[in-house]
Amino acid sequence: MQAQDYSSLGKKINYSDVCRKAKKFKSIEEALLSPGEIQYLELTVDKDGLNYQKFVDNHSKFTALRKLIIDNRWYRLKLPANPDLSVFKELEFLQVYCLPSLKFDKLNELSHLKYLDLDACELTSVPVSILGLKQLEFLNVSMNFISGLPDNIGEMTSLKEIDLTNNCFAEIPKQIAEVKGLLYLDMNNAETAPQSLDGKLSCKNTLVVYPSVLADCKKLKKVSLYKVNVDKATQKKMKAEFKGVKIKF
Repeated sequence: MQAQDYSSLGKKINYSDVCRKAKKFKSIEEALLSPGEIQYLELTVDKDGLNYQKFVDNHSKFTALRKLIIDNRWYRLKLPANPDLSVFKELEFLQVYCLPSLKFDKLNELSHLKYLDLDACELTSVPVSILGLKQLEFLNVSMNFISGLPDNIGEMTSLKEIDLTNNCFAEIPKQIAEVKGLLYLDMNNAETAPQSLDGKLSCKNTLVVYPSVLADCKKLKKVSLYKVNVDKATQKKMKAEFKGVKIKF
């Protein structure tokens, strides 16, 4: 099956449409019957982690994967063994929940990746390896402890949507100005972060620097700052200055 063109879709659109015609496998036992043919695997870690361990033990066999979801939200197990993500050379869509032990240093080797979601992985910074993802359109690093973006993020010329929700930002990072094709930016607050990150305290997002950097994002359509502490005067000024942008407070 040829790779589906979903460049005109979105989170506000629907990146999850990738591989919609490919069979979705949830059972690792079933997937292991023909691992080299599986394009779409959605693995929810079970209460003893055995299904995840079977995947890790055999992950190099899944050479045709284009969409991979690993979800550890329900039991939040400490999983010391993890797959080498760089073996999934055909991967276009990667979504990971609650896997802080997973290594992201080889993400740059996933040259076809268009959608990347590293949710609640206890990240304190965005992996610099993402800079090599020249086809990446969507980046979600919500529910982490991040307070900045990598320099040279503007090298990711396909990037259209960034979700920084529930992190530790005190301002819209200046590097956003480099992302010339940006359409959507989410930086919503982290009211539920302590519960979702094993009780670790997170930060209150407070916009203390006026986001003039947004003026450089000429294609921007929407900015979401829901439950971010933005005073009324700043809200009014932003709406007046960025008239073509839908801003949610």
